[in-house]
Amino acid sequence: MKMHKLLPLVVVLIVGLASGQQAVYFDVGMARELGMGSALTALTEEINVAIWNPAVIGTLSQTQTSFSAAAEAKDAKVYMLSFGGLAKGPQEFVGAFTYWNGRRDSTDEEETDIIYSVAQQLGEGFYLGANIRSKRGEVAGSGDNTLAIDIGFINKVDPRLTVGVAYLNANAPSFELPRGAYPLLPIKPMLNIGFAYRPDEETLCVLDFFNITRERGNIPTDKVQIRAGLERRINPYFVGRIGYLHKNGTVGLGITYGVIRLDYGYLIARDERGDLHLLTLTSSF
Repeated sequence: MKMHKLLPLVVVLIVGLASGQQAVYFDVGMARELGMGSALTALTEEINVAIWNPAVIGTLSQTQTSFSAAAEAKDAKVYMLSFGGLAKGPQEFVGAFTYWNGRRDSTDEEETDIIYSVAQQLGEGFYLGANIRSKRGEVAGSGDNTLAIDIGFINKVDPRLTVGVAYLNANAPSFELPRGAYPLLPIKPMLNIGFAYRPDEETLCVLDFFNITRERGNIPTDKVQIRAGLERRINPYFVGRIGYLHKNGTVGLGITYGVIRLDYGYLIARDERGDLHLLTLTSSF
């Protein structure tokens, strides 16, 4: 059976699997990543992944700018703006800047992260990167600041297989918020491992093991999250995506025209917090 005939069946299956797990709004990446179940650790050529694996900056073959926002999210607002260049040579450093802001209205929680990412190609298919992340968290206007360091690694094993490893908050930063609130983005050390595989030029399969360190407070559970997804190019302009994010289903769509790409990602949640819809506009030049 051809792939385009399988997609509707898989979407129905994922929707059926979505359960009452609390929706995760702030650790899912942006629209493209969400559409693939937020399995993002081994993605390449995608500037929005930098805050989850800074090594991705070394894989950019073009300068990218990106703006993302939550189109619809009950009790949540998310915005992200990113800009990154490309290295002039295989051994040169390349950098990127990211501004991330999230807010939970019901509890008056807000967090702002300003991230500088730097990466370098170490050899053929090997990339190493780091983030310096300035974090500000507030609850009802009162909060705390901290500085976090992330380390990431990407290995393009061959043209089909890529492996990614990211260790977030490697310096174990301290971050105390009023009322015992948790930061909106992970604050404790977190190890993530991901795989990306292309069975053909039109298809990308991704798999992540998220929060291997099982630190409570990074995500709503202290268990390892299994995240998986599929991206399939339908024609030169459209791609479709489906995913599985720890008991929740996701779907997505991407539209490319020239140097502009518009992505949509949808988290199918079955709880009181409702669904999440993300939009991302990316330009490459």
